[in-house]
Amino acid sequence: MNHSGIFFAAVLALFPLPSGARADKTFADDIEAAFYAGDMAAVAETSQTRLAKAPGDGQALFALGAGQFLDAVAHLGQGLHRHGLRSEYDLGEVSLGLLNLPFLRLPVPPNSSPEPVTYEALRGILDRFVADMTVAEATLSGVSDTDFDLSLDLAQIRLDFNGDGNADENEFLLGAFYAVTGPVGADSGFRVDFDQSDAPWLQGYSHLLMAMAEFPLAHDWENTFNLTFHSLFPQTDFLSSELETEVGKVIANIRTLLDENGAPPRRFNWNRSWEAYEKWRTTPEGQKYLAYQRARSMLEYGAIGDLIAFVHLFNWPVVDPDRMGRVRTHLLSMIELSRENWRRVQSETDDKREWVPKPAVQAGIFDRMRVTEARVAGWNLFLDELEAILNGEKLVPHWRFMNRGVNVRRMFEEPRTFDPVLIGQGSAILPYLEEGELTSADTFWQIDALLDGGLLRYFIWFN
Repeated sequence: MNHSGIFFAAVLALFPLPSGARADKTFADDIEAAFYAGDMAAVAETSQTRLAKAPGDGQALFALGAGQFLDAVAHLGQGLHRHGLRSEYDLGEVSLGLLNLPFLRLPVPPNSSPEPVTYEALRGILDRFVADMTVAEATLSGVSDTDFDLSLDLAQIRLDFNGDGNADENEFLLGAFYAVTGPVGADSGFRVDFDQSDAPWLQGYSHLLMAMAEFPLAHDWENTFNLTFHSLFPQTDFLSSELETEVGKVIANIRTLLDENGAPPRRFNWNRSWEAYEKWRTTPEGQKYLAYQRARSMLEYGAIGDLIAFVHLFNWPVVDPDRMGRVRTHLLSMIELSRENWRRVQSETDDKREWVPKPAVQAGIFDRMRVTEARVAGWNLFLDELEAILNGEKLVPHWRFMNRGVNVRRMFEEPRTFDPVLIGQGSAILPYLEEGELTSADTFWQIDALLDGGLLRYFIWFN
C-alpha cells in the first residue's frame, strides 16, 4: 500500500465514518490506482487490509481474486519473456503459425538476452500458471451474491510482462485480451462496473485456463518442442534452429522493403491493363513489391510447414493421467459457474455498465455483440449439451461409425496417447466407442443460430 493509503487506513481505524460510503470510495480509488500501475502486490495488500477489518467483503474479495488472476497471467508472460518468446512486438505485421498456440499468444516485450528455453522450463511455467490460477479461483469462490460494485477501466490496467517491476505503456491488459479475441470495439470505452455476478464468471474462466494448461502437462510433447518451437524461441538452440536462421534472414529482408512508417510497398492497380502491369513490374517500385511478396510467401509457407510438422508430431503419450481427469472436472466447474453467473445476472435490477449484461435491462460494453434472451437461451443449451458430453450421457458421433459414438468422459478418465490425426481417422477412438444417445449436429446448428452464428465469440465472452 502507498503512504497515503496507510495514512487514510490509520485515520479510519481511529475515527470511523458514520457511513461506509467514503470508506468504500477510498478503497476503490486505491485498488483502481494499483491495477492501473500493474502493481498486483499492492492490489493484494490493499484488499487483505480491508478483509482483515471486514471478512467476507465482496468488493475486497473480488479485487483480491481479480488481482491474483491477473498476477497469474503476468507470471506466465514473465516466464515466456525470460526465455525470449517471439511475439507481435518482434514481428509487427509478420505472423508465424505457431504463435497462435494457446498461452504463446501473449504480447510479451522482446528480450535481447534471454535464457535458453528447455522443455522442462516450459512445463514449469505452465505448472506455475495452474498453481497461481488455483489461488485466484479459491479466492473468487468466497464472493457471495451480496451486492457490491468495483468500477475499473480495462483499457488502463497494466501487467508487468517482463518482470522488471514496472508495467509500462506496452504492457496493457487489452494487449493480452486482443491476442485471444482479436480487436473488439466498445461503445464508449472499456470502463466496467464489476459486481457480484462477475465473481463466478472470472472463477469459471480460471477453470477454463487451468483445463487448457493441464492438458499439455498431462502429456509428453518433448519431440514436438524440439522440432517445431524454433520460431517461437529464436534465441534457443533447437534441433531445427537452422530453419529459424533462414526465417530471421527473411524477416530482416522484409524490413528493408518497408517504408519509413513501416508500411509495405504498394501493389499494382489491377484496374489498369495487363500491358501496364508488365511495364510496372520492371520498374523499381514493381521490383520492390515483388521482392516483398516473395519474402512474405517464404514466411507463410514456412509457417504452414511448421504447422504441418506440429500436427505430424502431435502424437503425445500420457505421462500424468490424473491431470487429464482434472481437465474434465475443470470444464464441468466452468459450466456450473457459468450457470451461477447467469443466475446472478438475471437477478440484478440496476442499469450500469456490465461485463455480462442482463438482456433488455443493462448496458454492455461491446458494440457488435448484444445479449438477448434468445442468446442466453442458446448459451444455456450449449452448456447443457457440453455437460452431457463431458459426463458421457451423450456420445459424440464419428464419421466412420454408424449407430455408435465416442464416450468423451472415458477419453479423459482412461486417457491414451493423444493423436488428433488418428482420432480423425478413427483408430484412436475405437476403445471409446459405445452405443447410446448421440449428440446431434442439429443441436449445435440451433445453438449457433440462437447465438447469431457466433458460438466461438460468445464462448470467449461468456465462458
